[in-house]
Amino acid sequence: MFDVYGEFAVEVGGDDVIELLLTDGGSQTLSAGQGGTFAAGLRARPVATLPLSLFGSIGYKFVLNASDNADIRLTRIPIEFGLRADVTDAVWAEAAYTRHAGITLYGDDFFSDVDFDAADGATLAAGWRWIGASYTAIRYTSEDGTEFDASNVGVTLRLALSDR
Repeated sequence: MFDVYGEFAVEVGGDDVIELLLTDGGSQTLSAGQGGTFAAGLRARPVATLPLSLFGSIGYKFVLNASDNADIRLTRIPIEFGLRADVTDAVWAEAAYTRHAGITLYGDDFFSDVDFDAADGATLAAGWRWIGASYTAIRYTSEDGTEFDASNVGVTLRLALSDR
């Protein structure tokens, strides 16, 4: 059995990467673990009688600034491979290897773009039916060697697009 799924997550946490001063006098801080994620994945159950399945997903995670005159943003490509246990028909738990690639803070000509090395981490998640909570432990290193804790907690909505 396998299914294809789509998911959306909102995550918060991590070290502050940059504080933006807005033209209205306010400010906004972009954090390393903060963002929204759109992803697609595949889950396969190798042994139909066991409540365990393997999964993998790839997505796009981003956080945007709140100003009207700039497009400053932090983006990355999260990739996960893991194991899911169906505790009951509705309750599930997951553990995954997580890699964030293509990590870039875009400065929109207000400052130079900052690239980060690809980062490896781990994600633990649990949920009920189509909604779950997650914790990801991961660190980013910028091109100048500065490290940022990008660990985060999140809420995930997952929709199975097929069930075969």
